[in-house]
Amino acid sequence: MKKTSGTDSSNRVARLARASSTPSLILLPDDLVIGKEITIPAAKLNTLGIDERYQRIEIHAWVNDLISVIQNGGVIPAPIWVAERPDGTRWIVDGQQRYWAHWHCGAPIRARLFEVAEIETEKALFHIANRNKHVGANIRVKGWPGPAGDLILWMNTHHESALRNRIAFDTGGRFPAGTIARCMASLLVGPSNMSRMDDILARLDTAVTKNLAWAEKAAKMFAVLLCKTFPNERIPSLPSRALALICYDRWKNLRISDAWPMPGPSQVKRMCQIKWTEYAPDSKSRWLPLLKTAIAQRWPQGTG
Repeated sequence: MKKTSGTDSSNRVARLARASSTPSLILLPDDLVIGKEITIPAAKLNTLGIDERYQRIEIHAWVNDLISVIQNGGVIPAPIWVAERPDGTRWIVDGQQRYWAHWHCGAPIRARLFEVAEIETEKALFHIANRNKHVGANIRVKGWPGPAGDLILWMNTHHESALRNRIAFDTGGRFPAGTIARCMASLLVGPSNMSRMDDILARLDTAVTKNLAWAEKAAKMFAVLLCKTFPNERIPSLPSRALALICYDRWKNLRISDAWPMPGPSQVKRMCQIKWTEYAPDSKSRWLPLLKTAIAQRWPQGTG
């Protein structure tokens, strides 16, 4: 396979990552190699893999629209992005919906090849390709190539986590990954006006890197509190962030070996009875102070 210069290629892709001046900068390894654009024949479409560790699911409405274009003689000019791993297997990084449309139609597809050394490079490519597209927050968390994504995956898999196997990385579920990410950023870093998920995850990356053991303890304790406070409902984004900010204020100066305050049973019961929409009629951040006050009244500082 003919390849361009590794340094030149990585610089071109890095410029894509630098398109925004926000903290959510994703840099790719210098050894990334971009191969040529090729046509993958219909007979070989089934050799391409889809890695569910960072990819979204098939979106049928999009695929059906693209199928209609192809069946009516139209052409989809943008090539999909395909990562070639060290073992020679090829994996779709960007363009999964286009891939499914061509697969259903039995049509060949154009692809740009990227030679990658590890899964983290694929994740970074995915985020660069989708930075300015409407990709759900849960999907961005699912494939985030950094410590923030690892922490939330840890919360979903660790045997001591109250959220084990409960975090939703696609759609539905009581504990959406995007909401958990916002909570963890509030818990570990404190208040912020950031709204883009990439920026929030980049901010969380920094906090987790500073002290992983502390971050894991905070995550484990907050997961317990989250499940107790919202026992039977999909966690509301703003109230859960307000709870995280209360915990940030009370835990931020503690050592791992200290006794971390948690609300007692009667306090948890009172928190569960809060009618959240009375304090926050919509999802605007301006309601956070009211929500924090409501929680603090039921879980006063120095108790629990």
